[in-house]
Amino acid sequence: MSPPDAEVWLKLVVLGGTALDDEMMKESATLFSSHYGVWGGEAPAPLTAGSRVKMTARKLRAEVLPDPANSCVSLCYINNTLVGQAFATTWAFDGGRVCWVTQLVVSSEHRQRNIATMLLLQLASNRPDCTAMGLASSHPAACLALTKAAHVSMQQLDLSFIQKHAKHVCAASPVRYIRTARLRGVLFEDEESGDPTVVSLANTEYFVDHAEPLAALGKWKAKSSSEWPLGRLVQGHEFFVLVPLRPC
Repeated sequence: MSPPDAEVWLKLVVLGGTALDDEMMKESATLFSSHYGVWGGEAPAPLTAGSRVKMTARKLRAEVLPDPANSCVSLCYINNTLVGQAFATTWAFDGGRVCWVTQLVVSSEHRQRNIATMLLLQLASNRPDCTAMGLASSHPAACLALTKAAHVSMQQLDLSFIQKHAKHVCAASPVRYIRTARLRGVLFEDEESGDPTVVSLANTEYFVDHAEPLAALGKWKAKSSSEWPLGRLVQGHEFFVLVPLRPC
């Protein structure tokens, strides 16, 4: 007779940026370094293709909490083990206030369980003053989690909203990699200089390997029988997604 399945306890926690101590940042850095992804072939030296993308607790704090007073994190624990996290920083821009997801990662063994969506839903509900939510990611799962959290279908993504507000959001950002990123795609470039297969990307010079994201994108296309509205993914770039948040 087989033993009964162990009971699973899931807990979601939202904390302000100023409440995160060094031990919590170390735990988050370990989750990121173990499960985020690997470097691609075009990653500059001394980075090695195929090696894990890693981050120390100190660097993590600097990257995802540039303005702690206006930042927060949504954490997911299963049986007291951290399995998912979503950091976000908010700021005003010409057109509203954005809740920008600076990092989203879920442990490999707990993916495809809507944990990423739950994390982002917690962030959105925690910041009712925000009129928009966005992220830059090479992984379609992160983009889909964002649209689900905003109650938007990816097939009906409002590209005109991105086109109207993206540059204003980036210009006002306290997050360095967003403020300095070059926006690329037909939403931001004229037809003569742009690539018609690229729609909405941010050139963040983040050369992570795209094998897993592209495989996931292929599965989404086959399942949905739709074209990916954000266009083709380019090395060193990330999909740029910005969606309006409806008042609760």
